Amino acid sequence: MEQYIQQVLNGDADAYEYIVRQYQNQIFRYVNKIIQNPEGASEVTQDVFVTGYYKLNQYSSNYSIKTWLYKIAKNLTINYMNKQKRHQSLVKKVKQFSSRTESYSLDSNEDTFDLAIEYALSTLKTEEKNLLLLKSVEELTYNELAQIYDVQEATIRKRYERTRKKFKAAYTEGSNEHLCQY
Repeated sequence: MEQYIQQVLNGDADAYEYIVRQYQNQIFRYVNKIIQNPEGASEVTQDVFVTGYYKLNQYSSNYSIKTWLYKIAKNLTINYMNKQKRHQSLVKKVKQFSSRTESYSLDSNEDTFDLAIEYALSTLKTEEKNLLLLKSVEELTYNELAQIYDVQEATIRKRYERTRKKFKAAYTEGSNEHLCQY
């Protein structure tokens, strides 16, 4: 990967295409999990790689290019979320769900599960959501997360544990509420 980075830095813009192909799907999946909007996720993903290209001279080989791109993605996702203000409340989600189906049965456990997860995610701040998804879904290491967040590894471990506990409590609460409502 370092050779492609060096080629881009030496003026070979076509070499950047390899980097994009290598990480595009991972970055898109991560961004889409946060903003839950494929069109917006596609836009942000494109911005990640455009930003990465123009700031490649700031890249440090002390980190992996993957970690560096995730850091850009994290920041641009936060910017997007703040700009769009796309946080939906649990009430709105339940109303949408209720209008989709009038007769709810306990055979729809998957919908209850999805609503409980959505509820739990909605209780987290954008930073917490990012951290949870980068660790749990994208399976980044604590070392990679520490690099993305510019903190010590012990700090990121503690943040992740707090976020995980908060998510778990909200998920339990959301599961109980949804099972009792129907």
